[in-house]
Amino acid sequence: MSSSTRRGPMRASSSQSSRTRRKSAGMFRPEERLRLATEATAHLPTVRSVHFYGLTVALARREGATVLVRAAHKERGNEFAMAAMNRALAEIPTVFVPADARTRTISSSLIRQLVDVGEVRAAQQLVPACVQQALADVTTIV
Repeated sequence: MSSSTRRGPMRASSSQSSRTRRKSAGMFRPEERLRLATEATAHLPTVRSVHFYGLTVALARREGATVLVRAAHKERGNEFAMAAMNRALAEIPTVFVPADARTRTISSSLIRQLVDVGEVRAAQQLVPACVQQALADVTTIV
């Protein structure tokens, strides 16, 4: 990216530690998640997707971010604790943006649960087109 290019929001695809991953193994490999995030946000010219290992604040520092933006629909206690830690570690504030009412209850856990019980079509209705196809591909292999 050239120095004259405006850097916009990033959609980060993070790989978790093996201890965390046991709780929530992803349906897709990190490379596939990155491809899907990139494709799903291709219509947003100031958004780019990156894959990283480690703390979000480390990536934010590397990229020169001055603020972290999080959806305000998740577990509030955990999100606020994370925001406080990010501020303490890197002096980067976190801004919480209310999630759209139509999508705030959708999570990767919900999608995995639907797929696990055979409700692939229901899961496909909740995700971008590129992920719909990826879900179809994954479920035909299994």
